[in-house]
This record gives sequence, structure tokens and C-alpha cells, in this order.
Amino acid sequence: MITSIAWKNVWRNKTRSLVVIFAVIFGMFGGIFSSAVMTGMVELRIKKALQNEVPHILIRHKDFVANKELKYYINNADSIIEIVKGVEGVKNCSRRTDIIAMANTAKAASGVMVFGVDTMLEKKVCMLYKTICDTCGNYLTKSNQIVIGKRLASKIKAKVKSKIVLTLQSTDGNLTGGVFRVAGIFETKNAAFDEGNVYLLNSSLCNLINFDENNAHEISVMIKNLEELDNIQASIKAKLPNNYEVVTWKQLQPETAGMSDMMDVMLYITIGIILLALGFGIINTMLMAVLERVKELGMLMAIGMNKLKVFKMIMFETIMLTLTGGAIGLIVTYFIVLYYGHVGLDLGFLGNGYEAFGFDSVINPKLDGEFYFVVTILVILTGVLASIYPALKALKLNPVEAIRADN
Repeated sequence: MITSIAWKNVWRNKTRSLVVIFAVIFGMFGGIFSSAVMTGMVELRIKKALQNEVPHILIRHKDFVANKELKYYINNADSIIEIVKGVEGVKNCSRRTDIIAMANTAKAASGVMVFGVDTMLEKKVCMLYKTICDTCGNYLTKSNQIVIGKRLASKIKAKVKSKIVLTLQSTDGNLTGGVFRVAGIFETKNAAFDEGNVYLLNSSLCNLINFDENNAHEISVMIKNLEELDNIQASIKAKLPNNYEVVTWKQLQPETAGMSDMMDVMLYITIGIILLALGFGIINTMLMAVLERVKELGMLMAIGMNKLKVFKMIMFETIMLTLTGGAIGLIVTYFIVLYYGHVGLDLGFLGNGYEAFGFDSVINPKLDGEFYFVVTILVILTGVLASIYPALKALKLNPVEAIRADN
């Protein structure tokens, strides 16, 4: 009985009730959809980083990262690869030779990190070759070829088949150089990565710097299940000499790895702030409703409705308003997120700022079902908390004075 009366009371002033309901709907949409966009951005950033920029696990000499000197290498890399492949959970491995160089064209120059790769092995652990579009050339096939990023190509005024001179230091400490033709131009949507990295055939780079092809500066490892990342890292580390370090992608790019945990916190903070604002709005609306019905509430109490029932009635009215708006908002937002999660949300109109931080301008919003469940609980909690003060205000009414009140 109390619930049916409360529901009828909600619609006695349709305009006010609809304003509250739409406020909750738009609040839910704004909070959840923005959360879905942020989640999609982070997941896509991590996915792209693992596909194109960093391996799941990297093996290197423990002194190489600090000094970047050619002498800190992995001796007999093939034997190390065989050991690593024997670890359960490892899918593929690839070897690389790394060196810092200066890339020069007739018009400009830029510092780059040069990676010498084995094409067949590299394609098994890195999807960078897939970022070369149909009109941007091909991946490495010949000894005199180089693959560069779109950002670097723009900076040094290079294009497919352009000549690039690499100036670098050989193993004997002397400067050396080589001329290469651009075979392809990749684009990962990470401006810093595209500008700072170039790729050669490992044999070409080793010949240029007089480096033994049997050795390598790093071994990239792809695993079958990322959830087993830490366990596989420990297993590989246990099988290798102490002068080699085994690091995960989270250690290579801690800022990217930290985005996921940070985003979880940000999502709930965002929703919390929105619900807090909505809560105050609902409290204000229900207080107005109570003050407009002073005489009515006084009469109800005078004819025998006890204070508990009055309290419940006001609470139910508030909760019904909140749940109606919350339910509609959740359902509408769910399908909008589902739609844009499939077709993608193009944020290219905001400019290229996203690429400077490694984000793609086309986002696929995404949220786990758990998040919707938590938001539903928070909406219910907001309705309950927002109903307490107006309901308590109604309890303080004196029936005799309320009946005499002039609303």
C-alpha cells in the first residue's frame, strides 16, 4: 500500500519528477559513457603497445639498458632462445641487435634507435609490419632496406624509396655509416615511438657495425597467456645466467601498465562525484515536495498514519525517482556503449594530441559487466541516502500545525 501511494505521489507533479529522472539519466550517461571511453582508450593503448612496441618479456644483459654499449650483449643468442622456448607458456622468441644512430637525409637529421631484426622471427612476436599501409611500402626484404615511422619520415622529409644515411658507432669504437632505402613507413599512432625507432635486417646492421650475428642485445619473448606473465618470467630467469636480466612489458613501460590500475580508481571517483551531485539535487527536490505537502502529511498523520509509514512513503518516493532514472540511464548507456564499442568512436576532430601520448584517435568504448553491477548498487545507495533527510524532515511535522498550515 505504501509503495503504491508513493508511486502515485511521484507523478503528482510530473514536471518536477521528470526533471529529476532526466537529471539522473544524463548523469548516468555522462559518467558511464566517459568511463567506458577511458577504459577503451587504456585497453587499446596496452594492446597496441604489446603488438608493436614492447614484447611480453625481454631478455638482455643487465648492464645494457644503463650504458647502451655494444659490448653488453647476449652471447650465443640462439642457445638462449632454445632454453627460453623450453619454458612452459612461451609461444615465440625473436632476437635483436640495438644501437643508437643518427638518421640523415639531404634535408634533415634525427637521432634514432636502430633495431636489427630477423624478419621471420620478428613477425612472430611483433605486429609492427601490419601497421605499414598498402601505399606505404613493405616490410624488410633486402639488405639495403630500412623501415621507419611516419613521424620520423615527416621530420626528416623522407618517403618510400628515399635514401637515408645512418651514422653510428661500430664495435671498435669508430664512427661508421651506411646508406639505406626506405622500404616501408609504419604508423603505430604513438608519435614518440614512430619518430624514434627504425628497423634493418639484422645481417645488414651486424655487418655495418662489425658485430657477431650469433650474439644479440635483446631477445623478445611472446607468451601464450598474459595472466601467467610473472610465473613465466620467474621460470625463464631461473634458467639463465645471472648476468642477464628478464623483464616484463610492465617493467619496460610502467606508465602504460599503471594506466589500468589508475583507470579503475578514476572510474569510481567519476561515478562517485556524479552520484554525489545527483544526490544533493534529489534531496533538494524531495524537500520541496515535502514542504509543498505539509498540510497533506499532517492530515495523514492525524487520521492514523504513523510516523514510520510517513518515513517509508517519503523514502520510497525518493528511491523510486532515483531508480527510474538510474535504470533508464543504465539501459540506454549500455546499448550506446555496445554500439560504439563495435563501430568505434572517432575522436579525430580533437586533433592529433592523443597520438603524442600514444593513444589512437579511434576508441572502442568498453566496460565490464561488474562495473554496471557496482553502479547499480551505488544508484540504489544514493537513492536511500538521499531519501533520509527529506523523510526525517517530514517526521518533524506536528499534525495540528501541519493541518493549519497554508501551503
